Amino acid sequence: MNRSCGSYDAYNYGNGLTRAYSYNSLLQPSEIKDTGGGYTLLDNVLNWTSGSNNGNLPGQTVTHNGPNFSSAMTFSPTYGYL
Repeated sequence: MNRSCGSYDAYNYGNGLTRAYSYNSLLQPSEIKDTGGGYTLLDNVLNWTSGSNNGNLPGQTVTHNGPNFSSAMTFSPTYGYL
């Protein structure tokens, strides 16, 4: 499925998983999520700076989970720019 700006809202992989995209008001991706089998396998939240967004991504939160995980793993890398 496509958005009017030409980017994807979601698509299905051949193995039954679905990737979904969310966008902010500047049409930057704000979340990329892979789901399937009742699980959110990958959830990548892009943490754009509110109010002073210059297009440089300062950080993100990535959560990985699945049927064989006792708990979800979350990583939150941050980025600096010169």
